[in-house]
Amino acid sequence: MSNDDLLNTIETLLFAHVPEAVADARILEPVYCLRIWYHGSDTWGSDRTPGLMLPKESWRLHVLSEKGSEAAHYLWCADEMDTGDKSLWAKIENGLIIESCRMWYRLRYADPDDGMTQQEALRPFREMLQRACGRLNLLDWKGIAAVTEDFVVFPADWSHMFCDDYGDMLASVPAAKIEVLRRRSVIEI
Repeated sequence: MSNDDLLNTIETLLFAHVPEAVADARILEPVYCLRIWYHGSDTWGSDRTPGLMLPKESWRLHVLSEKGSEAAHYLWCADEMDTGDKSLWAKIENGLIIESCRMWYRLRYADPDDGMTQQEALRPFREMLQRACGRLNLLDWKGIAAVTEDFVVFPADWSHMFCDDYGDMLASVPAAKIEVLRRRSVIEI
């Protein structure tokens, strides 16, 4: 199976499984987004399955009242929301997704002398995840978990290869939802 075929398989599997994984986590406290964390080649071990982080609306309200004009950074920068009780987590436990991710990384990083930078090597996985998140943004999440009206789904770069939360957001979230977030003054893009 080629790298592209694996990415298409992973995208399809994530679209089908992520809502189920979030539902299984029984998220009762409202959340304002779902960040799907992806790994780089720097991840030790063989498990490079994406993680599912759901930042709490209560934390967003706290940040908006405390941080003022700097709030957007704290609300959307993945590293700002992954500690303490700011977010809830759901786990992907689908064996086919886990094995497909392992296989993609093994194939992609099999030849360290192929001339690609780490960022170039990871870019196809990031773009696949942006597409999967774009599809997930079209779902009605209200029957899956407690979500806010402006709930969005987009990737989070665990590898820090790109450090581009807003780029991931713009590539994954429909323009109409971006505009809602702009009107509510919770993003600066």
